[in-house]
Amino acid sequence: MAEKEDHVYINQVLDGDMSAFAWLVDKHKQNAYTLALKIVKNEYDAEEVSQDAFLKAFKALSKFKQESSFSTWLYRIVYNTALSKIKKKQLDTTPIEDGHHNITMGKLTESMTGLIAEDRKKYLKLAINKLGDEEAVLVNLYYTAEKDMTEIAQVMDMSHVNVRVKLSRVRKKLYTILEQLLKGEIRNIV
Repeated sequence: MAEKEDHVYINQVLDGDMSAFAWLVDKHKQNAYTLALKIVKNEYDAEEVSQDAFLKAFKALSKFKQESSFSTWLYRIVYNTALSKIKKKQLDTTPIEDGHHNITMGKLTESMTGLIAEDRKKYLKLAINKLGDEEAVLVNLYYTAEKDMTEIAQVMDMSHVNVRVKLSRVRKKLYTILEQLLKGEIRNIV
C-alpha cells in the first residue's frame, strides 16, 4: 500500500503538482536523516545531506523508472550524497573485520535478554556507534528501515551476496563489541 501511495504522489508531481512532493518528504524524511546520520556522524551534516538528497530526488523524479520502491531509490541517493560529503571532508573509515564467531542476531539478542530494555538499547547503540560507516548503514537499512537484502544491494550498489556476507560480518562484529562493552557480563547473564 505504501508503494502505491508513493506512486500516486510521484505521478501528481510529474503532472505538475509540485506540492505533492511534500507528502513524499514528510513520509521519508526521518529514515533519510537517520541513514545520513549513520554515515556522516554529524547532525548538521546529516540534515544537509538529507535535504540535498531530497532536492536531487525532486530534480531527477522524471528519471525514476519505478522498478524499485521510491524509498529504495531515495535511500540510494541519500547514501551516495552522504558518501560524497565524507569524501569532501576526507574522513577515514574503519575497515570491516572478519571475526571467527558463528553468531546470529538471534543469539546476540538472546544473550542480552537479562538486561532491561533500556540497557539493551543503550548497549546496542554504543556498539553500533563503534561500527564503521558502511557497517552502520547496513545495520540501519536492514533493522531500522526494514529493507530486504535486494533493496540494500540497490541502495549501496553491491551484490545481494555481498550484502548477506557483510551483514553476517557486522553481526559478528557487534557481538564482539558487545562482549567488550559488557566485559564478559553476557556470559554471566545467560
